[in-house]
Amino acid sequence: MQHQEFVAANVHPKLRIDRVIASGSFGVVFRARQLAVARDVAVKVLHSGLGPDTEPGRLFRDEIRAIGTIDHRNVVRIFDADETHDGRLYFVMELLEGITLQELADGGAIAIPRAIDLVAQLLDGLVAVHAAGRIHADVKPSNAVLSGSGSDERVVLIDFGLSRIRSADRPTDAVGGTRAYMAPEQLRSWEVDARSDVFSAALVFVKLVSGRHRTGDELVPPLDEITDPAIRRALERALAIDPAARPSAADFARALRGGDQDEPAAPGPPPPYHALAPLTERDRGRLRGREADVMRLVRRIESGRPIVLTAPAGTGKTSLLRAGLIPYLEAEGTAHVYLACDTHASAALAAALAPGSSSVSDALASRRARGQRLVVILDQLEVALGGGDGPVVLDALLGSAGDAEIAVVLAVREDFVARLLAASPALTEGVPQVRLRPLDLDGARAALIEPLAETVFRSPPACSRACSTTSGAQDATSGSSSGRAASQRSTRPTSS
Repeated sequence: MQHQEFVAANVHPKLRIDRVIASGSFGVVFRARQLAVARDVAVKVLHSGLGPDTEPGRLFRDEIRAIGTIDHRNVVRIFDADETHDGRLYFVMELLEGITLQELADGGAIAIPRAIDLVAQLLDGLVAVHAAGRIHADVKPSNAVLSGSGSDERVVLIDFGLSRIRSADRPTDAVGGTRAYMAPEQLRSWEVDARSDVFSAALVFVKLVSGRHRTGDELVPPLDEITDPAIRRALERALAIDPAARPSAADFARALRGGDQDEPAAPGPPPPYHALAPLTERDRGRLRGREADVMRLVRRIESGRPIVLTAPAGTGKTSLLRAGLIPYLEAEGTAHVYLACDTHASAALAAALAPGSSSVSDALASRRARGQRLVVILDQLEVALGGGDGPVVLDALLGSAGDAEIAVVLAVREDFVARLLAASPALTEGVPQVRLRPLDLDGARAALIEPLAETVFRSPPACSRACSTTSGAQDATSGSSSGRAASQRSTRPTSS
């Protein structure tokens, strides 16, 4: 206990460590409070002596990279990662209150409809993992947490310590796993691909409905408890010995839910702003319902301190910046540089500030020499923080904090705010934050109805009523605060 108290006291001053949740051979997990954003979290800390260069340390870093940029309700979210004062690796993740599917199965077999719901959610998480270029490689009931209740209940995939980078054309070498849930290729040759995860998920289903897992030399368990022909066919395909004969995670989930594995699923309710790109500078005058948010941001910029603009994914930060703030700055004659970050943000920002500059610091010095007020806008910072050179950019840029000639706007997805605040010493005391909320009723009405009315008035007399209505609906979508047709997307840095 004294050892764990020592670890807790040395994690990070912005984390209040409350108690131990679990401990194992590699590390300990604490329940904690993230003070900067007033959020309860879980903190996983590697044991002393297991440094970054050890095999556990490498696996720990792999786990962080595996899920650091995935934002999905069925995959545990990581908010921050760093080292303790005494050099131990740790990361901060969402706190999941609930039981694992293993604990659920320990209570006895569950009904097939319930198992379908739970395993289909697990597969939804795997779809996101595979789309991010990763393989979990250790899918089992104890690595899936059943969190929440009622309409908020969800299955969350955890423990990516054995995850692998997905190869497009060949299997990947595995580094471990749990034999009872390994795919045949993992058992025989220590190779895995995305469909190895599918095989393991099918074994999880069998465990939930039968209470048993494979034993001895069994590769595929008996399916005696599965009497529904469609579910049995779906499981037989997912448990095929040949990986090439198995469905994808998406197809398997669709089959469990009653769809056809070989045909696209029927479209469900679209998420907010789905398939739309943000508005850009070319859309000036079309950002409706956000006028007050633009002016709120302008007032913060005039204060002279760096500003953090944050919002949940899909709320419209980029549209606010490019179709709202930037046109305002241009109308006021204020120079600006906008950059949508990637993993090499440092070089891109230096080039946008002053072409030919070798570093952000040199580029800022060059701009400062012009004696002109400048607003630097870094958008989508979560990309640079999730494995890129974000901290390097922040250190160089925020070294100018307090410089009356250079204002800085940092736009980041809400679940990356804590990581941003911990990424640079210049942010340790905190910075003003502007949180962009979803449109209220009046804002949504303005975003939808005004473009519709404009389109109807522009329609030629020969156009039928149906033509006007269809065109208006399309313009209403493209004129909303967050999006327009994806084919017009532009992510290049802009400068004036």
